[in-house]
Amino acid sequence: LLRLTLFNLSGETVYRVSVQGTAGPNRIPWALLNLSGSPVASGLYLAQVDLLGASGGLAGRQTVKVMVLH
Repeated sequence: LLRLTLFNLSGETVYRVSVQGTAGPNRIPWALLNLSGSPVASGLYLAQVDLLGASGGLAGRQTVKVMVLH
């Protein structure tokens, strides 16, 4: 299971989704909407992708910067 969480630079959660992943590269689409369904503002966000193991525990994590421009 892959969990994508997007944060603004204040550390607030902007978006979160969990998807079933497969071995190798995966794509997790984001429609540039926040948790309430409103469009996010242009700016810098942090995207954290967690890989959850079979027991639900954290098996891996990667965090990258995402720039949104409208």
